[in-house]
Amino acid sequence: MRDESCGECVFYVETRVRELTKNSRTLPGGHFFTEISDEIDEAVNEGLARAQRGEAVAVIREFLAMLEDHPRSHILLFGIGTAHACIGRQREAIEWFERAIGIFPHCIEARINLATAWQKLGDFSNAVRAHRKVLEYGERHDPDVARSQEFIDDVNAMLRAKHNGISIDAFLKSSDNFNAAFACMERKEWEEAVRLFKAVLKVNPHSVPSHGNLGLCYAQLGRKADALGELHKALDLDPHYQPAQLNLVSAEEMEEGKPLQNAQFEEAGSLFGEP
Repeated sequence: MRDESCGECVFYVETRVRELTKNSRTLPGGHFFTEISDEIDEAVNEGLARAQRGEAVAVIREFLAMLEDHPRSHILLFGIGTAHACIGRQREAIEWFERAIGIFPHCIEARINLATAWQKLGDFSNAVRAHRKVLEYGERHDPDVARSQEFIDDVNAMLRAKHNGISIDAFLKSSDNFNAAFACMERKEWEEAVRLFKAVLKVNPHSVPSHGNLGLCYAQLGRKADALGELHKALDLDPHYQPAQLNLVSAEEMEEGKPLQNAQFEEAGSLFGEP
């Protein structure tokens, strides 16, 4: 079990998690039921120590075998996720952390590692959401929880300095709109994508990918003048933004009223074009 000798390590399960599980069965949002086992706790702690020494693949296999007999163990699910994270499998890790949290929402280690995994993937909006949950469920004096507050503070500072001072809530809403607009582009629903990118730009007019993708939507609708205007705005904000550079060359050659072919657009989740 975790104690003061563990320092800043997030791999071990805090004593308070066991106590919460033993003494409570009702949590905000519903009920939970999880399995408690000293044997599993010890196996997860030992396995994760081995994972850190380079044995993560073998540890994952062992944990999966144990899971067949202990499907409700949030500690075991957390361990599988952490072992995946040890070898850079962040998306797999996220799936296991979310399963652990689904069984026991107060598994703070899973929440901390989930937030870290989203950060490593460069998914800014999901990282913000995950760190907020760490703060909601964690103890503020815990150094790991305090780092989530530092992350949120850094986000606020970045939004003030670089993105017109928008709030985190406005950022998250814009991120949702950006991703929805991107999905519309993939379905070739250009008019709806235009509406959503405009909503993003109303909140944050400095979103380079939104200007670039809006320009592409206009080009796909055959609106050459509007397309050129948005692509130039993207490049005014970031002269090195490659999708806009490439699409501008093509848009300059298109005819008004005829859709652009073979264009490139920014990947989903890149609202601000930042890692």
